[in-house]
Amino acid sequence: MTERASLLQRCYQGLANIPIRVLLTVPFMLQLVGAVGIVGYLSDRSGQQSVRELADQLTQQVSLRIHDRLTIYLHTPQDVVAANHLAVQQGTLDLKNFEQLQQLFWQQVTLNPLIEGILFSNEEAEVIAYGRFQSEETVKESEKVTGENLSVGIPFFYSLKSNDLGKRKYYLVDPKGNPRKLIYTFKIDNRTTPWYRYGKATRQQTWSPISVYKILPTLGIYALAPIYDATGKWRGVFASDFTLAGFNTFLNQLKFSPSGQTFIMERSGNLVATSTLEIPFVKPALGEPTRLLAVNSKDTRTRDIARQLTHKFGNLSTLQTTQQLTLMSNHEPHFVRVTPYQDRYGLDWLVVVIIPESDFMADIRANTQRTWLLCGLTLVVAAGTGMLSARWIARPIYRLQQAADAIATGQLDYSVETCGVGEVAHLTIAFQRMAHQLETSFRSLQESEQRFEHLLHNVPVGISVFDSTGNQILLNQVGETILGQGNISNLPFEQLCQAYQIYQAGTDQLYPVEQLPVTQALLGETTFVDDLEIEVKGERVALEVHAIPFFDAAGNLLYAILAFQDITKRRQAERILTDYSRELEHQVAERTQELQRSEERFRSAFEDAPIGMALVALQGQFIRVNRSLCHILGYSQEELLTKTFPEITHPDDVATNLEQVQRVIAGEINIYQVQKRYLHQQGHIVWALVNVSVVRDSRKDPIYFIAQIQDISDRYAIEQMKNEFISIVSHELRTPLTAIHGSLGILESGIYHNNSEKFNHLISIALNNSDRLVRLVNDILDLERLESQKTELVKEACEVTDLIEQAVETVQPLADTAKIHLDWTPLSVSVWAAPDAIVQTLTNLLSNAIKFSPAGSTVSVKAEVIEAKDSNREKVRENTHTPLPYILFSTRDRGRGIPADKLETIFGRFQQVDVQDSRQKGGTGLGLAICKSIVQQHQGQIWVESVWGTGSTFYFTLPVQPQAE
Repeated sequence: MTERASLLQRCYQGLANIPIRVLLTVPFMLQLVGAVGIVGYLSDRSGQQSVRELADQLTQQVSLRIHDRLTIYLHTPQDVVAANHLAVQQGTLDLKNFEQLQQLFWQQVTLNPLIEGILFSNEEAEVIAYGRFQSEETVKESEKVTGENLSVGIPFFYSLKSNDLGKRKYYLVDPKGNPRKLIYTFKIDNRTTPWYRYGKATRQQTWSPISVYKILPTLGIYALAPIYDATGKWRGVFASDFTLAGFNTFLNQLKFSPSGQTFIMERSGNLVATSTLEIPFVKPALGEPTRLLAVNSKDTRTRDIARQLTHKFGNLSTLQTTQQLTLMSNHEPHFVRVTPYQDRYGLDWLVVVIIPESDFMADIRANTQRTWLLCGLTLVVAAGTGMLSARWIARPIYRLQQAADAIATGQLDYSVETCGVGEVAHLTIAFQRMAHQLETSFRSLQESEQRFEHLLHNVPVGISVFDSTGNQILLNQVGETILGQGNISNLPFEQLCQAYQIYQAGTDQLYPVEQLPVTQALLGETTFVDDLEIEVKGERVALEVHAIPFFDAAGNLLYAILAFQDITKRRQAERILTDYSRELEHQVAERTQELQRSEERFRSAFEDAPIGMALVALQGQFIRVNRSLCHILGYSQEELLTKTFPEITHPDDVATNLEQVQRVIAGEINIYQVQKRYLHQQGHIVWALVNVSVVRDSRKDPIYFIAQIQDISDRYAIEQMKNEFISIVSHELRTPLTAIHGSLGILESGIYHNNSEKFNHLISIALNNSDRLVRLVNDILDLERLESQKTELVKEACEVTDLIEQAVETVQPLADTAKIHLDWTPLSVSVWAAPDAIVQTLTNLLSNAIKFSPAGSTVSVKAEVIEAKDSNREKVRENTHTPLPYILFSTRDRGRGIPADKLETIFGRFQQVDVQDSRQKGGTGLGLAICKSIVQQHQGQIWVESVWGTGSTFYFTLPVQPQAE
């Protein structure tokens, strides 16, 4: 104990021997150095932590943007092929009808600008597709291949047909999607392509492996939907291709940091896209291009990061969650975020975002260097000041010590310098300054509290704070407004619901105190509720409350903080929305019932119609038939729905029917009527009168046909009996008429010269009428043979000039007798026709013109060639459908003309403008009917144009002999 006391005594003596200047300087310097070092260290660490947090947030945002972009662009191809696959399964899309596929693909490409390509390929190596140039890279490469001037967004069409296998042809298209210009032909068999084989191998919708396109040097991927029939037979595959070059551009344009990079790779390590615009495949001098592994990238940063990821995780397939890492590249730390991207069609990629630490740390390191420099300067200045201050403080104390020593030695008269008093005065002044600084600090603290209070009372939500015992210690102004009263002091916690009238939403029951948000917060739980209401001035107010606990550093609960707001208006809006939805559902149900009733009326009218009714697809398949049609044709509804219009139509009537159908589809006519023959189920022929119209959608595109079929077999049989009767009667009349005509001719010749004048007059009348009867019978027989096609018109190449000349020579005596001048112009053109029949037609027309023309007038006949470029001339009426080019014949007279109401009926049997004409002008009324029958059997048309009182012009057309013939 004595030794310890002695040791302490020696320590105290040692400290007593240390000068006060040293005691004042050394501790001050130690504290100053420690404070400066700690401040610099914490500043550097805080900067690094902030940088990491900022880098995490930035890489997360970039990853989300890339994820959203991938989702938007990659879901579209899969949606398109899925829709087409569904259409095939439902039977609305025929894989053998390439015209339907072409129309469907054009609509999909036109309506969806995100579709880059859509195609169908089958096992016969046939392909039909539409595409669009989606990126500048694709446009540039395509211009190199085709030599065409292209731009982004231009659609194109390509196909590979069965009659030209192995040659895929690319076309530019017009605004309707029709091919207009061949720009490139590529030799390929789609059945050998990786994506086709992959689609055939799988039996579900998926993605093809990424591959390098054979035509354009770029990566692409196909959305595949394989098609199998009900028996499991392979039918083909729908595909929508998507080039990945656009992702390179998108990644390159993500400017999120000065040196930041991104790239996408597969689990195998192959690059998919990169912001460095590096080509993600290798093109050897010989052989096919191969995919580029990220670890073999030419970009140092991409290569280093890929290698470290491979080293860190071994097999990239094990990386299933987002990873935030710090990796080294080129001796520099990099913030790296790796995010898996997967979809339900088998896509499994990794999105990598890289930001060099130097992008953030450059300024921070510069600031850190300045901080250390300022700390060093501060340390030097403070050390010098401390030494001076210590000396300045120690000197008066030393003098006081001298004075004290002097007094201790008995020097009572030792005068003490007043400098000590001065030092005390200075100390007092320093204290006053310190007091002033404290006052200033206190005032600043009060101002800070006032700002906090102003902020608290002006936030747009109510704020309430409870201490750990459940006493409410703070309620802001917004909270007082919502609750309708201020803070109630000394309020027991159990009476909180009664005091503020807090109820369960929609009831009159007080909210249980143990379930209050503040109760849960006081138990240490964060809570959110929106099922409570308060009563303010007799009205219920719905509240939304968030409650959080607040702990000190030791984990002890200090406060419970509540944030609440009035959601009454929102609840009212929700109720209005619910009522509106309910009303909308009711209206939809009523409208559905109305549509069902309307459909039932249509079904009843359709099924019970007294004539045959059918809905027919554009390709000819029956969609729906009624009972009358089944009765007419002898089929059941199930059997008839498996048939098509051409299958039940007589072979000789199919071509005519198809021609009219094309005209309706093209919009040339709205409806057509035709007499045609159907094949009954038992084999006999059914004659029918058919009316057909087309139903179009809102875009005026045809959807299906509506056909009305009336059985006219009985009417046709009666017509045939009538024709046979006329034919028999005409033949039976011809023989006696010939004998009568000959006998009358002998009598008129004057063999009996002693006859009276009256007798000769009667003989002349009888002879004229017998001539008329002979012409009538001959005309009837000619017309009957033409219409029944018993007389086959033998067609040959004829010179138009010869035909006109023969007709003119035939009627020239008649024209001379009537004093009519005949005018005609030769035309050196061949026509494919039966020469005698055409001469008869021209003779009939010229005879009529001569009969009804005044003496001294001119009757003209001419012919001219109508080419395609002349098809809009006024004299060629719009409904002329003779194939171009054709010969247009015309005869023109200056007679009395034909009334407008008889311009069409004049070509019927026994039709004349005036009933007196047969007696005054002669004729049977069958000449124009014979002309019409002859012209129609030449696939021509005949018509008349006339103005009453000025004359008439008869036209008829004949096809020109083809050059090949």
